[in-house]
Amino acid sequence: MDLDPRDNGQLAARQNPASSSHDSHGSPDDASRSRSVPGTVTWLLRRWPTVLAAGLVITTGALPPMWAMHFLPVLPLLYVVLVAIGRRVATWPVLAGLTALFLVLEHYAVDTFTVIAILAVVGTVLAVVAGRSREAGLQAAAFVGFFVVGLAAMYLDRTAGILLVAGGWAAHGLWDFWHLLRDKVVARTFAEACGVLDILAAAGLLLAL
Repeated sequence: MDLDPRDNGQLAARQNPASSSHDSHGSPDDASRSRSVPGTVTWLLRRWPTVLAAGLVITTGALPPMWAMHFLPVLPLLYVVLVAIGRRVATWPVLAGLTALFLVLEHYAVDTFTVIAILAVVGTVLAVVAGRSREAGLQAAAFVGFFVVGLAAMYLDRTAGILLVAGGWAAHGLWDFWHLLRDKVVARTFAEACGVLDILAAAGLLLAL
């Protein structure tokens, strides 16, 4: 007796249900890939400070060594100022203000180290008066260390100076990550972004040797 073709199709489906389900729903690899796309987007949105820092380094390239030496003390100065203000939410505006001041000083060939040192002393005094002497002392000590590194690097030969300032930027990256763990002084987004940027900037300086 001849079978209806439709009966053949139904029989095959009953004999190989996995194949039928596979055809209707797609392969497991396709499903995995479709789930990974929103997961990647979510990670990028959550880690936007890291993406921002990496993007800046990629687009701007390695820092000029002299600029890196001059700007290094600005990074710990931000911490000193924020302790004086006592408001972490001001991190990004203060960073913008200090960066703008630095660029103006550089443009008019003003001694940036002197101005930065004066601001650090004023910020430390204000923080102590406000009753934040312990944190003020910690940030002042860190400022002095990075200040000395940036200044000393200028008086060494090119290779030694770049090695020293690269070490200073890398150390400040670790300082940022430590504050990210502490969850104090600066905004967490800044601590993450600055930590990544500092480490990448240090690597860029070394690769430029």
